[in-house]
Amino acid sequence: MEQFTILPLFVVPCAFFLIFVFTQLSSIIPSNYQIFNESLLETITKMVDKKDHAFVGLFFGLFYLILLSNFIGLIPYSTTASTEIIITIFLALGTLGGIFIYAILRQGTKISYMFLPSGTPLALLPLMIILEIVSYIARTFSLGLRLAVNLITGHILVKIVISFVPSFVDNYFALASVFVFLTMFLALEILISYLQAYIFLFITLITLKDFS
Repeated sequence: MEQFTILPLFVVPCAFFLIFVFTQLSSIIPSNYQIFNESLLETITKMVDKKDHAFVGLFFGLFYLILLSNFIGLIPYSTTASTEIIITIFLALGTLGGIFIYAILRQGTKISYMFLPSGTPLALLPLMIILEIVSYIARTFSLGLRLAVNLITGHILVKIVISFVPSFVDNYFALASVFVFLTMFLALEILISYLQAYIFLFITLITLKDFS
């Protein structure tokens, strides 16, 4: 099996394990990890309408699934499903497509108003509906592409920097400079990995709120 088909099988149980640890190890005096999780859970709960609170756990797990996958890609000589464009696009299609199907089942034909800006002239109604649908599809694909492309770019830059290391073996100052730069860049990549997971979650929550 290819690496990008094996890694999701590894990431999913790890995400569920962290969620299990979060629910079992909560204490009155919270740790930094517990504060982070409670803040994340509160943010998701506030952004989701009460009638959709059944999806809070799903979105919480989705965030950890993407975050762990991003972090795995930071391990030297490893790869991750987050850098496979086909996987990130299908993740976006599955998430936003699922929200769209859920909205259709719940609202029926009323869902058409979501693709119809208020005040649109009658003659432009068909064109505006088509444009809004195309915009939604483009948003879905851009969500998957953004996640993969940002991580791929970071990984390429890290590999480029590492490729310079053999050239500076005899120059200790240059070698030290490369390692300092690499350390700073990896710290930035950790931040980017978190931000990409949060952006994916945020856009998903906004989409659900728009269709509510």
